[in-house]
Amino acid sequence: MIWTDDPVMDAANHEAERERKMQELPICDCCGNRITDDYYWEFARDKYCEACAEKMFRKLTPEV
Repeated sequence: MIWTDDPVMDAANHEAERERKMQELPICDCCGNRITDDYYWEFARDKYCEACAEKMFRKLTPEV
């Protein structure tokens, strides 16, 4: 992004670019939020954020 001498315009351009990039992020099929983490979980073509994947798929192993 090119910065100018107009900080108000620069801020508006920065926010518009940030919003455009947010629209490209995958959406969690469980909670419906954009996944902003560095990675996501995919099962049977469904995408899950870390929190939803943990709630749905993480299970404790029995003590031995």
